[in-house]
Amino acid sequence: MDIREIEDLIKNLKSVINCRILFGDNENIKEVHIVANESRSAKQISRDIQSILAAVYGMEIDYKKISIAQVKDTSQTNLERRLKIKSIERTSKQSKYFVKVTLEKDQEEFFGERTGMNNATLCLRLTGEAAILAVEQFLQEENIMSLDDIKMIDIANIKTVVVALTVYSEDQSVEFCGSAILTHDPFDCVVRAVMDAINPLIERYSED
Repeated sequence: MDIREIEDLIKNLKSVINCRILFGDNENIKEVHIVANESRSAKQISRDIQSILAAVYGMEIDYKKISIAQVKDTSQTNLERRLKIKSIERTSKQSKYFVKVTLEKDQEEFFGERTGMNNATLCLRLTGEAAILAVEQFLQEENIMSLDDIKMIDIANIKTVVVALTVYSEDQSVEFCGSAILTHDPFDCVVRAVMDAINPLIERYSED
């Protein structure tokens, strides 16, 4: 029996990063050692291994022989957990300003809307608040976040939008900070800075 072939087959399973198999004297599997990311539970991965060995090789293996070490995958899995900006709709009519920020995750949309005076500084703030409302809709919560400040700064001669916000729970409040390099559209940059601040929270929420 080709051990490398079996290991390569298991490596193709979702979440599995690496695999090593040890055989006993009777050519039965003694131990299966797995390194996997955290996108799926160890129990799910173990069941997949049992299923594929049974289906392909007719081998029955006790789950106790499968050892799984899970490590954080800070690239793809975190990207999959993040909310993405779909659109920012803005309209100004005389003294009134309206903005709608739409976010999406797993093909589901979440939006926030704000209306206020058509003032340059206030419009930026309303845009950031609309992004926060969209996040709260995703979290199915209300009034748990506040936009504390927005600043335009120069760092290494690069114009940058920086936002500070607070997330409240029953017994504490936590401050978050995010930034985005200023492009031709400061409103888009404000939303990106808000998402830069909030997405670590979204990633932790998605893990639960």
